Amino acid sequence: MRVGILDTGFDPDHSTVPLQLLLELQRDFFDDDVDATDSGVAGFGNNPGHGTATLALLAGRRIRPQGVPAFDDSLGGAPHAEVVPIRIANSVVHFFSSSMAEGIEYAVASGAWVISISMGGTPTRRWAHAVNAAYEAGVAIFAAAGNNIRDGFPTREIVWPARFERVTAVCGATADKSPYFKRGLDALQGNFGPAGKMHTAIAAYTPNVPWAEIGCSDVVSPRGGGTSAATPQAAAAAALWFQHQPSPTNMEPWQRVEAVRHALFTSADKTPPDRFRFFGQGLLRARGALDVPFDTSRPKACKDHVWFPLLNLLTGFDQLSAARRRMLEVEAAQLAMSSPEITEILPDLDESPEQLSVADRRKIVEALRGHRSASNTFRQFMVRTRP
Repeated sequence: MRVGILDTGFDPDHSTVPLQLLLELQRDFFDDDVDATDSGVAGFGNNPGHGTATLALLAGRRIRPQGVPAFDDSLGGAPHAEVVPIRIANSVVHFFSSSMAEGIEYAVASGAWVISISMGGTPTRRWAHAVNAAYEAGVAIFAAAGNNIRDGFPTREIVWPARFERVTAVCGATADKSPYFKRGLDALQGNFGPAGKMHTAIAAYTPNVPWAEIGCSDVVSPRGGGTSAATPQAAAAAALWFQHQPSPTNMEPWQRVEAVRHALFTSADKTPPDRFRFFGQGLLRARGALDVPFDTSRPKACKDHVWFPLLNLLTGFDQLSAARRRMLEVEAAQLAMSSPEITEILPDLDESPEQLSVADRRKIVEALRGHRSASNTFRQFMVRTRP
């Protein structure tokens, strides 16, 4: 079974490097070369070593790390999977990055059936196009729900690409099965919601997860955290299930994605309180999933897109060219995601604007007009129009 992992690259000298790391297929879309080695460059916003650690959780080999004398086992959830390392950034936070889409497309072209992405950010149509193509090709994508600090900064809701319908979002659950979300803490905590997304979400354990340390070949610390650490666990479970349950020959490729999601979702632990709000379909149970047979009867997920329906109610919007409308919709969605005022009123960007009161529509329009990150083109349109 082949898995593509999109991250910051990897440390080739670390003892956790997967047994079947396909170095001949490695790619770096951040620096545009064929070497996916983590640069290890620290700096504002950078996350050196992130890819080394997520790779180890996905498919790390058998190890005996320093400081953990009782551990002598495979670290990764799918240690025998073939892994394609794909470097797409120095940071886990993405703003309008084409390397994410390129990485997804390359993983599909490389023959992966599963993709693990412990990164996220604001939505783009390029990402949506890549996700749709992967789904149609039968490739299951698992992406981190995202994290926040200080009660919701920068956002408490699931980020993209995890937010897409055809992507499985991976949220966090702590050791006692409580949500990876504690009000009032400055510490990292996991994103969740809106409710419309949680039916394609699942949770896995974090924090205090084993974390392979870049530059220290035999060190695995207990400092792993965030939904980044949860995501490769779910991707590994999917790879195990595909390996255990052979695919029928008479089916559409996309049915593979829905079949593995059905297996993971139906076998998930659904006992935690307030489970759907924080965990979606429940807490990952990889062993239980292996007993769920291949089901080709699951419905096809709707095609993913990036839009902002409220703009259709604004005067003059329908008179713009299709290209200009698409541009404004994408920017509105990106701005709304980073605005606590807007997400408080409109947690789900796909919600019909007709369900909002006129007062709420005006509040959203005013927040978009005054957003500090709005482009001049967007701001000029918003100033001329009215809800």
